[in-house]
Amino acid sequence: MTDSTTDLNGQVYLFLNGIEEAGHNGLRLVIQVGAVSAEAENIQIGGSVISGLRQVSVGKSGPEYEITFASYIAYAIRNESYVLQDKEEAWVGKSFRVYSKSRFLDFVRSATLASPEYPGAFAHYSLVCQDHVVDIASVSQPKIERLR
Repeated sequence: MTDSTTDLNGQVYLFLNGIEEAGHNGLRLVIQVGAVSAEAENIQIGGSVISGLRQVSVGKSGPEYEITFASYIAYAIRNESYVLQDKEEAWVGKSFRVYSKSRFLDFVRSATLASPEYPGAFAHYSLVCQDHVVDIASVSQPKIERLR
C-alpha cells in the first residue's frame, strides 16, 4: 500500500463528498474527513435520555482526498445503513479496502464479461464512509492524493 492509502486508512470519519465519471470509463471520488464536536449533547428517545453524544461533521479545514481510477469494470454505491457484514469475505485495509474475496467480485464475475483474459486481472476496492460504501471493480490501481 502507498503512503496515501495508509494515510486514508488511518482516518476515522470519512464522508463521500463527490463522485463523477472521469474521462472514458474513469472514476473520480472526493473524500472529506469529518471531525468530532467538542461539546457533548444529550438526546431523548422515548422515555430514555442518552448522554455524552458528540456530533461528527465535515468541516472545511479537515483533510480531503481524491481517488481516481483510470478505468473501471463496475462500481456501486450502497447506503451504509443497509450493508451486511459477510464473514466469508476477505480484505485488507480499514476505510479503504482491497478484497480478495467478496460478494461484489462474485457479482461482477457473473454479471459481466470481465475475466482474467479480458480486460485482465481485476480487483475489488471499497471505500467505507459514514453514509456510503463505494465498491469498485477495476484492472487499474487507484491513484490516491491528499488534497489538503
